[in-house]
Amino acid sequence: MKKDVSARVIGTLFLAGCCIIGITPIALGIMRSLFIDSAFTEFNYFSSYREVVHTEQILPAFINSILIVILSVPMNVGVVVLASYGLSKYHFKGQGFIYLMLLSALMIPPATVMYPCFMIIRDLGLINSIFAVILTEVAYGIPFNLLMAKNYFDDIPDELMEAARIDGAGSFRILHSILVPVAKPVLFVIVLWSFLGAWNDYMWPMLFFSDSSKKTVTLLPQYFMSAYSQRYDNLFAALFIIMIPTIIIYISLQKYFEQGVVSGAIKQ
Repeated sequence: MKKDVSARVIGTLFLAGCCIIGITPIALGIMRSLFIDSAFTEFNYFSSYREVVHTEQILPAFINSILIVILSVPMNVGVVVLASYGLSKYHFKGQGFIYLMLLSALMIPPATVMYPCFMIIRDLGLINSIFAVILTEVAYGIPFNLLMAKNYFDDIPDELMEAARIDGAGSFRILHSILVPVAKPVLFVIVLWSFLGAWNDYMWPMLFFSDSSKKTVTLLPQYFMSAYSQRYDNLFAALFIIMIPTIIIYISLQKYFEQGVVSGAIKQ
């Protein structure tokens, strides 16, 4: 009995420590955005947030990021669903090899292929085009999302598909009417991951965009540091404004997150 109580106390203290470690940087960042000096003695009365909102670069940056998200997330989800459906419910020669090759991309750091990707995008004439970022976001989002979706599809009984075929349903009807509704939890997780990857991406926009009008929200902090002579309150204000869509999306999909991650990442 005493051991159980001690274990609970230790576990509670450990989780409390993890929460403190996670919350402290956010709290300090919020405080820093509200004070001009690092000693937290000169309150700026939210002037940092007003200056960020009224900056002419912020609207084009948000529009570019929103366009990238709107176009890349459905493409990523669509490709992952079709690929998972084919690799999970159909058997053909080379199936295992194709799946292995797709998953092997998880072992390749994006930084190692920056130069080849830049050369390809340049040859395609997509420099300073949002489609350059969209293509790379979709390509690098597929392997991990495919791993979750395929494992989830593997756990869906084939008897459901056989019953649908007896009723005259085709492959796409089965996918649309049976598999996708059943796989909603993991699909919501894929949507969340794809959104976070596209919204928070820094490397690809930095690599492909040289025109200031094409920059995304993740590149805004560079502007504030140079334009305001290292005003850190403006910098942290910009960072928290950029975080708002991420917080909204996460809260909206939170109830699907745990269920989707557990069932999609671990095969039952």
